[in-house]
Amino acid sequence: MSGSSEARSSAGSSLWLVNRVRIGASDAVYVERREAAGGRVEATIPVADRVDDAKWIVGGRQGVWVASEHATLYRIDPARNAVVEEVRVHGTGGLRAAAVSGDALVVAADGGLVTIDPSTGGWRFQELPHARHLVGDEDGAWVASGAAVHLQRYGREPEQVAELGGRIAAFRGAAGRAVAVTRAPGGATSGVWLLSRTRAPRNLLAEDRWAPLRPLRPSGLVWLQLQVGQGSRPGRRLVAVDVHAASLADFGPHRLAPLAWAGQVVFGLVEGQGRVRLVRFTPGGGEPAELGVGRYSRSMAVA
Repeated sequence: MSGSSEARSSAGSSLWLVNRVRIGASDAVYVERREAAGGRVEATIPVADRVDDAKWIVGGRQGVWVASEHATLYRIDPARNAVVEEVRVHGTGGLRAAAVSGDALVVAADGGLVTIDPSTGGWRFQELPHARHLVGDEDGAWVASGAAVHLQRYGREPEQVAELGGRIAAFRGAAGRAVAVTRAPGGATSGVWLLSRTRAPRNLLAEDRWAPLRPLRPSGLVWLQLQVGQGSRPGRRLVAVDVHAASLADFGPHRLAPLAWAGQVVFGLVEGQGRVRLVRFTPGGGEPAELGVGRYSRSMAVA
């Protein structure tokens, strides 16, 4: 979500963002494609004013999807660097988040889930109140709704698989697992929950499984920002969750939000002084490196 649904190697991957520039009295809106390994701009893809306020951007096997605030989806073919499909999802309200499950695109809309089949352009709607966060994999999609987590498979009704303590504020995934961050009423992080299809949820933060900087498995790496209000690590922390080792690695107080990652490289958008900076953070590499400045929407994808 906001970002890719799983960690990928940076080799051969691209970072996708929505940017816009002022030309005369109007804005030119385009999708910016950057090399994930080095940050070099590979292509700029015009999308006119169709996604002036992009809700999110997500990548999968069938291309890169961008959603507008008017419940319209646009699919970009990476081989052509062009918009090749437009899907209008009528009567579902706002499109809050999305994830790719196999070839299908699953979207959290007002009141439920929309599943889109790219081969036909058709879609179906399933009711699920308060669906806000999604993580997709080959077998289906994890859906965070309030404090509950559901599992949705294509053609079936969503099935509740967990009830977590506190409001779910962030949801990520890697290697067939999901990671949920819950917040206490005061706003501080109260849990980092690791979910799998075969085990009960585990709160890694409660288990105090913080680990020092060490080699991590790129295929099972999830990046998060935690607002820790007390204890030995106060303030906002950038952490990596190794879903295989069930541990947290602390990378210190870096303000990068939203996040997208490729292997052990994490990208962030930093707002300040009337501009948005795109930065890349490499574990062990010191301060984030600035890749560009623009009017970026608050969503990125690696595909």
